[in-house]
Amino acid sequence: MKGKALISLLAGLMFIPALAQNLEESLLWKVEGKGIKTSHLFGTVHMLPKEKFELKDKVKAAISESDVMVMELDFSDPNISMQMMNSAMMTGDETVGDFLSEDQFRILDSILIQTAGVSLMAVQKLKPFMISSMLIQRFVGSEPASFEGTLTQMAMSDSMPIIGLETVAEQMAVFDSISYRTQARGLIELIEDEDEVIALYDELIEAYRSEDLNALYDLILQEMHSPEEEGFMLTKRNKAWIGDIGEIAKEDRAFIAVGAGHLAGSEGVIELLRVAGYRVSPVLN
Repeated sequence: MKGKALISLLAGLMFIPALAQNLEESLLWKVEGKGIKTSHLFGTVHMLPKEKFELKDKVKAAISESDVMVMELDFSDPNISMQMMNSAMMTGDETVGDFLSEDQFRILDSILIQTAGVSLMAVQKLKPFMISSMLIQRFVGSEPASFEGTLTQMAMSDSMPIIGLETVAEQMAVFDSISYRTQARGLIELIEDEDEVIALYDELIEAYRSEDLNALYDLILQEMHSPEEEGFMLTKRNKAWIGDIGEIAKEDRAFIAVGAGHLAGSEGVIELLRVAGYRVSPVLN
């Protein structure tokens, strides 16, 4: 099936463990116990059409009750764009063209010019997943909305500290664990069957807007890659976050916003927090 790269970029849902949890339909969860201050966990989609973006009242209330905003990255860091670009280039002599046929190169070049106003020749030293990110607008629309951008603005306007669970270098290293050839295969998937990718994306967004983590989970199981990739793309990161979340919440009421794909599964953040001894319950209204 097509669309693995799109799911990874938009929802953090690329690789998920094989055992699903029957979770209640909510993207917002309360985290309590073990001496922490009451905190909240929220699943995001990294980008979606502006007309489908909604920050529900229960989410706004949870933010207003919080002392600190916690996200995968600290998007308030003024150096974040430069840090990303410093890690964006392929090493060695390889270019993305080395992993594309002549027809694929020609088609991708045309699509990039239409979508991003840049030729493939101009960006062919970028890592393939970075080129994939340049195509998101083709599927999201001309007016995308970002939960991370919105949450960052809200926190900064209220002088709320922002903490990143990862550094840019750590997150980029996750993608570097995937070979350029595999990244290029994901890029090709985005251009070979656009109608199927759009249908997959629409299904993903509808499941997200319904707050149906189980439906999201089932959808991603169809696109799951190898257990090894699942380990370093999702499980390893989830496990690393649990200790950090606990330490942060000991000091402050935290609003923790991560890609929705990190929430579900036997080794998702919700279950790992429960195993660690925290009470994690859905906020339904």
